[in-house]
Parts: sequence; C-alpha cells; structure tokens
Amino acid sequence: AGPVYVSGDGEKLRDALLELVSNCARRRKKGGVLKLSLKKSGNWARICVTDDGEAPTAREKLGLNGRGAMPLIPAADGGAGLGLSAAEAIMRLHGGALMVSTGAGAARVWLALPTAERTGDGMTLRTPGPERNAGMNPYLIALSDVLPGEMIREDWKW
Repeated sequence: AGPVYVSGDGEKLRDALLELVSNCARRRKKGGVLKLSLKKSGNWARICVTDDGEAPTAREKLGLNGRGAMPLIPAADGGAGLGLSAAEAIMRLHGGALMVSTGAGAARVWLALPTAERTGDGMTLRTPGPERNAGMNPYLIALSDVLPGEMIREDWKW
C-alpha cells in the first residue's frame, strides 16, 4: 500500500533484477507476458519475477536449482547461464536471498531483501565513477539479447 525501502547499491540491485527480466524475456522470445510483483512481509521486501510460459523442462530445472554447477558456453538462444548466479551473489551482498519455485506453470524467482527505514530526503550524492557501460543505456545492454537491433543502434548514436 505504500513505498518499500531497501538499503544498498542501486545499480547492483538493478542489475540483479534485469538479469531475471532478461531470462524471462529470452524464454518467452516473441510474445508472452512477464510479471513483476513487490510485496512487503514483515521486515522483508520480496520481488517476484515470472512469465506466462509453460513449466520449465528438466534441463531448465537443473539450471534453476544447480546454479554454478555446470559452466555453459554462451549460446545465441541461451546466454552463458550466469544470470541467476549473478543475481544470487548480489542478493547475498545485500543481506538478502534468491529463491526459485518450480511448481506448476512457469518458474517464479524471488528476490528477498531486508527493508530499511527511509532516511533524509532519499537523495544521495556521490562522485561519479567510471562507466562500465561505455555510455550506453544499461537497460538496453542487459536486454540486448532479446531486443531488436534497431533499438541498440539508436542508443549508440548518442
């Protein structure tokens, strides 16, 4: 019903969420619906990312439940298989967790983070560091394997 605050590195938290959105978008390819929800439960904020696709295959379940167990060679239709591992590491750095539910229907991935009290006006100023995205839009980079090339090329013009 109201805002939910967490403490941490906004860019890293964005990256974790984008990894999950990218996974769902890649899985659905052309069409389908991605669903993100945020719920507060006690002192925890829970973000759920899922899609409207079928239940994961046995191979997909292995990747969901055995993160980091089998290194994959990046493939055009599947990536390198590092998204969940990266998101899980980011959650741990923030005192949170990544959980996967593979019951009926599409898998649901949950990011759980401890909530924080709002301090000040919510604005933090800091000295800019080097950009790791070469000036490109970080959302376009994270979703580059599922977006049309025209969108990526348009961003390079700036």
